[in-house]
Amino acid sequence: MGGQGSDSPVTLGAQLLQLIQGTFPGRAVHGVGDAAYHGRPLLVKGITWTTRLPANAALYAPAPPRTGKRGRPRLKGARLPDLKALAGTASWVRTEVYRYGRTETVDIAVAQAIWYGPFGNTGGPGRPGP
Repeated sequence: MGGQGSDSPVTLGAQLLQLIQGTFPGRAVHGVGDAAYHGRPLLVKGITWTTRLPANAALYAPAPPRTGKRGRPRLKGARLPDLKALAGTASWVRTEVYRYGRTETVDIAVAQAIWYGPFGNTGGPGRPGP
């Protein structure tokens, strides 16, 4: 795949999951990708994605409430600390995941944030999702 004139792996991944969604209507469809799988082509109604954040991902606080003043409202809040610092302040949840053919118990960091670059301000509180 890849090369000049062809779709990106991210676009192809989104198209593949859309085919699966069309084949199994009414079923939940969820894609999982590595840190390279992020971007607007993945924002498809009815499909969710789990992807790993790159180590240099810039996260932002959710957009503050509208001020009532004229002008475009803010799309994101203040920039959050780097991922290592954020992990130290995040809530951690122990959960079971199925991966690599087996079920394992893992700890997942939970923090409310916007990863603005690849997805813009989509799906946050009061914001339209895909």
